[in-house]
Amino acid sequence: MPGSTHLSTQEADDLLRERKVITANLYWRPEGRGFKLEATVLSIVSSKPLKLHGYVGPVRRSLALLFQSVAIRRLCIGGSHRNPDGNLIRGLHKHLYDDQADDRIAYIPQDINEGNINNEFMDFLRECSIVLEGTYQSLQYP
Repeated sequence: MPGSTHLSTQEADDLLRERKVITANLYWRPEGRGFKLEATVLSIVSSKPLKLHGYVGPVRRSLALLFQSVAIRRLCIGGSHRNPDGNLIRGLHKHLYDDQADDRIAYIPQDINEGNINNEFMDFLRECSIVLEGTYQSLQYP
């Protein structure tokens, strides 16, 4: 439901820009026909509880930075999305958080090096102001 987290658009934008760290060692674990990645993200200034979720499957890939259960930024590769205004986006797109529409508004980004999940992952961390202090085990996936 829109607004269910009591997070304003400005608060979400502030959280996105705030310096964050992941101290864990990250790896993709098999799940079904794909792989999943989950990590706790530490927000340095606000101390808000954040999570990073990733999925790689045969057709689609996604990465999301979550506050509680709401994505404040989400990257989707594969599939399509229809914005509330009816605009259809196919393939690579990002969702941004808006306190009126939750994460139902998407756009085509210019800052993602599409084609390799490991590059996409690092680009997503950079956009979300997340520094990886742990290690990252690259995923070798077709």
